[in-house]
Amino acid sequence: MNRDKNEETLVWYGISELEIKLRSETDGSLIFANGRNMITVDVFFKATKTEGGDVIELPYDVILNNTYLIDFNSGEKLNKGVYSGGEFGWAYTNEPNEFTGVPIVKTSTLKTFVDQPVAFEGDSGGMQRISFYIYCSESEQNKIKNIAVMVIAPDMIFSTAHGQQKDSFIQLKSLEEIKYKFADAKTKSEAVNINGTLPDNVSVWQKNVYFTLESNVIYGKCLITKLETDFYDLIGKAHQCYHSNEYTTYYAHFLWDVGKESEVSIGESKWISLPINFPLKIKINQHFGELCFSILTVMDYNFPKLQDQWYDAFIFTVYDQFGNKGIYGLIPDNTNDESKQEVYFAEV
Repeated sequence: MNRDKNEETLVWYGISELEIKLRSETDGSLIFANGRNMITVDVFFKATKTEGGDVIELPYDVILNNTYLIDFNSGEKLNKGVYSGGEFGWAYTNEPNEFTGVPIVKTSTLKTFVDQPVAFEGDSGGMQRISFYIYCSESEQNKIKNIAVMVIAPDMIFSTAHGQQKDSFIQLKSLEEIKYKFADAKTKSEAVNINGTLPDNVSVWQKNVYFTLESNVIYGKCLITKLETDFYDLIGKAHQCYHSNEYTTYYAHFLWDVGKESEVSIGESKWISLPINFPLKIKINQHFGELCFSILTVMDYNFPKLQDQWYDAFIFTVYDQFGNKGIYGLIPDNTNDESKQEVYFAEV
């Protein structure tokens, strides 16, 4: 790899120090083999301008394009980039997704940590740092992987693989994906006070129903991190609206996207066909990591007489902080006034 020194001056020569570490220090980090769970690793290095010369700071794109994660034993490169589906083995990227939860064993209880992203840092004990996010396909479940780092510099290849001058690697133990079933879904209901002034002839009651996940395989508390559905345009809108026998009271159902506690406006709009002609704000998402449904019971003697309306049962997928998922159906039920005020699910 020697180059003619009469050629243009090299920006940098090589690496004087190189090591790889897990962001969350454990005896051996766990990772779910589901193609989504990402574990953060940090690569620390010192770049030099000349052989044995002064340490310089490299631009992000230079080190990114010349740094590779490799198998510690064989030296083979891991797949670099974003992969989904199939048996891609072990891969990594420089951009995290939303599933960076790290299951960590501690005194026989598994607790969850979420790595905080640090893409590139220029002063970590005198060393530069760049972060990568490792994930693996389902085909790699129940395996142990030792991962090292390699930097291809202009005049030399630097590696921390087995047999090199300085070994440095991280170890990951892959776990079988949790596939949530109907029995893993739990719900709880809470009455919520309505703030604000309502018209004299109107009464409103709110109940939030919280959907959570539990598993016999406990890797910390299951936190719902992402919601997917083909009916995404119904998120935040009424998807069921039922009348009482007298047509003076209606029950409207809402599903909210995953997020922080907030106050949203659902007044001065139509709940499917039911006109709500007054301002109304409600509180949602009071419980972090749980899916929030709201059921509004509203009474107004001036309401028109409308028949029960709902969208057919639709499918939604929820993911925990590790990228494990469950697929469920939301089922309408207008059998009686009691059923109209509840949320019903089915396993898909």
